[in-house]
Amino acid sequence: MNEQHDDERTRIRAAIDRLLAGQATSSNGSLTGQDQPVPGNVIPLHPPGD
Repeated sequence: MNEQHDDERTRIRAAIDRLLAGQATSSNGSLTGQDQPVPGNVIPLHPPGD
């Protein structure tokens, strides 16, 4: 593997460790649909704000 792969693996491992420890840095822990990213090819049933 090259340096880029090693760096990516290190970042992924750190993210997994944070999630398992309950210390996520980019999430508030909510699992509601409003808080989840929507792929660009999906049309939501209700526009944001409804």
